[in-house]
Amino acid sequence: MRKVIESNDFSSVYKKIKNGNQILFDSKSLSINNLIVDMVKLDRKRTIMWSFDCVIATINFYEKLFGQNMIIRSAYETVASWAKGETKMPVAKQAILSVHRLASDSQDPVQIALVHAIGQALSCVHVQRHALSLIFYELTALVRLYGITDFKNQVNQKILFYQDRLDYRKNNKSIDSLRWAVFLNKY
Repeated sequence: MRKVIESNDFSSVYKKIKNGNQILFDSKSLSINNLIVDMVKLDRKRTIMWSFDCVIATINFYEKLFGQNMIIRSAYETVASWAKGETKMPVAKQAILSVHRLASDSQDPVQIALVHAIGQALSCVHVQRHALSLIFYELTALVRLYGITDFKNQVNQKILFYQDRLDYRKNNKSIDSLRWAVFLNKY
């Protein structure tokens, strides 16, 4: 695991809170700049595996806070099956949309952000850049959960987790030996 590097530049987060934004991180957030630079260098299969690694932790965190949700678990299984070529896109798309619809059933900003984080992570099988939105939404959930004065440690730990998984996937040679859907073998 790489050396712990904490970011103290959360100025954009404070600005977004002041402006009433719902999503508190984006591709211009200095606190995640190095992570984003590394993420965009990943090929599609490594991005998908990184996203699957991370979304399992996000799902577990969600369930710790809000209880088990079979729509989310089923969507993960469906999308993993799609990535292997065992399920067709329309089925996976409906599973992903079902996850996103869960947000409309909640008024809790933490739950809403986590649901969207999970949906975006699963969507990266279709569009690689959606993986970044896992980061944006999940870090937003952490800020909402821990509050404006106490979020930094939790957010920094999550950024380190993302970076650790990214480093693992970047250097993992077994990716190509996994079973992939035909459309993913083009990348």
